[in-house]
Amino acid sequence: MANLARSVWPFILDDRSSLLRLQTLATHPQWFWDYVFGDRSGGLGRWVSMFTFALEHAFVDGSAATLKRHSILLHALTGALLFWFAYLLCQSLWLLAPQQTSTVLYPVQRMAMLAAFFVLLALVFYLKGRAVLGTSRAAWGWWALCAVSLGLAPFAKENGLLALPLIVVVEAAFLRGRLADGRVQPLLRSGSWALIGLGLLTVVAYFLVNFDSVQRGYDARSFTLQERLLTQPGILWDYVFQFYWPDLSLLGVFHDDVRVSASLLDPPATAFALAAWLLLLAALSFAVLRGITWATPLLGLVLFFLGAHSMESSFFALELYFEHRNYLPSVALALLPAVLIGEVGRRWMQLSAPLLAWVAVPVLLLALKTVSQVQIWSSPTLLALHHWQGHPQSVRANTDMATRMAQLGDFEAALEFSRAGFHASLTQKAARLEREGDFRLRNIALACMAQVPLPRAELASLGRTHPERPIGDTNTLEVIVGL
Repeated sequence: MANLARSVWPFILDDRSSLLRLQTLATHPQWFWDYVFGDRSGGLGRWVSMFTFALEHAFVDGSAATLKRHSILLHALTGALLFWFAYLLCQSLWLLAPQQTSTVLYPVQRMAMLAAFFVLLALVFYLKGRAVLGTSRAAWGWWALCAVSLGLAPFAKENGLLALPLIVVVEAAFLRGRLADGRVQPLLRSGSWALIGLGLLTVVAYFLVNFDSVQRGYDARSFTLQERLLTQPGILWDYVFQFYWPDLSLLGVFHDDVRVSASLLDPPATAFALAAWLLLLAALSFAVLRGITWATPLLGLVLFFLGAHSMESSFFALELYFEHRNYLPSVALALLPAVLIGEVGRRWMQLSAPLLAWVAVPVLLLALKTVSQVQIWSSPTLLALHHWQGHPQSVRANTDMATRMAQLGDFEAALEFSRAGFHASLTQKAARLEREGDFRLRNIALACMAQVPLPRAELASLGRTHPERPIGDTNTLEVIVGL
């Protein structure tokens, strides 16, 4: 029992539902393709991501350490791809951001990383084709590779569908219809901006046509569609600030304690966050229309950031905040300093060298902060304590601490954290509402982990509240069956 609990601990949240069942491949390799194409994490199946997980379980040991090691390698490879992309546009400081730690070391978010990898690959191949458009037939070869990448991206994760819109943004804001021989193709230049406008209208039309189904998605949430739309502008700014100047105590996987905005003035920061995005877009758009050249790439980066967030941080009934959602959008944040330095250097060349030298300072600071985050993630107890100290009102942080305490044999402390988690689920709008049956089942699992008898009162009360549906989540029940 204790061994099973220890084998489960490195996996968190969606890891358990998507990855733990793959362990049976060691004894049943014939189920390989069933697992690859049978995942239901998203509407498209995410078979590209599941194929990599299945390979690890079939040919390696499939342990959490192996999964994380390969995710680190994928992160480095994606970073190298980003630098290739950045070389064609400008320079980047993306790899060392501490905010990326939870994405890389949260095994199931290989899905987010692979989607970003294929999106960047599509962007690189598009840029390579554009570089020789009109001068070489090789452009069609590069674009064929771009098309393959576009096809694979959404099967890693659904936000891979954003690759094509992001290519349009890059064309409009950075390439601006210029061909390899220096000529400007007006149709390409104006057409890309027209496609951006058409894309925005399409999103609005989709929202209006499917409003009822979008609204029904919130039946299982503690917050409403309006509250989500009001809360997201502030969360987007938080993604920005946490990328450039992270508060390490708040970094991690658990953000189910984020303040939900009830109205524009509750809290007041809601109105400021929304106004800041609108003013930024309006000011840059006005500058572009006035022909101010430096405004175009800056507007492009803002559109890239918001566009890359448009699927997971908009009106769909998903949870409000996850750091891995900023993995692809943070490409724009990494490119922003390079674009600014490039614009300054173009006007005042003598400032280029000092500015580039000073870039080493924030890079070093980010690297040091990332090292500290990796050390925390190397220990399950440290990670649980880190999450709880940064998010004491988080349901998941409290229940994770309960699990840690139970595995250490302190059942009374585990029950205290379990109660705190249950109470938080009733008061935190961003959190999943727990039923009392979920709370009781968790206590049974904690008793098993701590290897102590559960008080009979806990067993007797199970199922008495809401007997027609006493539990809202089957994950705890699956853990108990395994224990």
